[in-house]
Amino acid sequence: MATTTVGIYGLKEVKDKFSKEKLKDATAKSLAIAVIQLHNSLKSAVFRRYTARNNLDKQLVRRSSIVSFGKGIVESGLIYNVQINDLSKFPTTWYWGNINPADRKGRVHTVTIIRGNKKVSHGKDQRGGFQPRDSRGKVSRIFNKGSQMFERTSSKKLPLRVLYGPNTANMINWALHNDKSVHKVIDALELNIIDNFI
Repeated sequence: MATTTVGIYGLKEVKDKFSKEKLKDATAKSLAIAVIQLHNSLKSAVFRRYTARNNLDKQLVRRSSIVSFGKGIVESGLIYNVQINDLSKFPTTWYWGNINPADRKGRVHTVTIIRGNKKVSHGKDQRGGFQPRDSRGKVSRIFNKGSQMFERTSSKKLPLRVLYGPNTANMINWALHNDKSVHKVIDALELNIIDNFI
């Protein structure tokens, strides 16, 4: 599984320092507790913005104990497993209509990726994203992949390609660069590391 790492200023210096002396359990625990505050801030920021069921608690790469987690942070940083989200993992609705006026009417699917911002799923080539349905209109599974959202790659029915939304790394990167509450936690964490661990 792919992973993404959150860069934290000062961790390299901590690693360099404790490559020459043993990292004490109490120090590792204190560092882990401080970094968990950043994790909680990222989790809140991602939840406030995005509608996908991304559980950063489950995606956080942890160790068996808080001490080993702290030592892992010094060694490798704050790491998350990346969850890939096709568009069906976000809230979807549909209405009868068409994206291209020349086409016959059908189900036009909408997707809400960012809370309060519902948009039509146009697809990469403006043919429209859709979820395959059975004769009763119920979303059906194809390719043994569950209820994914697809688009056609040409005017023919096949082949199809899956349409994706932002993944875990995209969401975390957005929070790191744009969320003011995350910025405050990062600033406090980095000062904490400089003052207490280096």
